Amino acid sequence: MAVKVIRDDGFLALYNGLSASCLRQATYTTTRFAIYGAIKSMKTDSNLSFIEKISLALGSGAVGAFVGLFNIFLIQQIEIWIFLRCTC
Repeated sequence: MAVKVIRDDGFLALYNGLSASCLRQATYTTTRFAIYGAIKSMKTDSNLSFIEKISLALGSGAVGAFVGLFNIFLIQQIEIWIFLRCTC
C-alpha cells in the first residue's frame, strides 16, 4: 500500500492527514488529563483506591474520545463547506 501511494502521489503523500491526526490526539490527551486532574484534585484524600482510579481513567478517557471524535466531525464539516464554496 505504501509503495503504491509513493509511486502514484509521491513520498510526501504519506503525510496526508497527519495534521488532523495530531490535532485529534492533542485535544483527546488534553481533555483526558484535564478531567482526570480536576476530578482527582476534588478528592480531599489524595490516595485513590484501585476501583476509583480505573473508573476515573475510564470516564476521562470516554469524554476525551468523544471530544476527539467531535473535533474530527467539525473538521470534516469545514472541509465540506470549503469544497462547496469553491465549486459554486
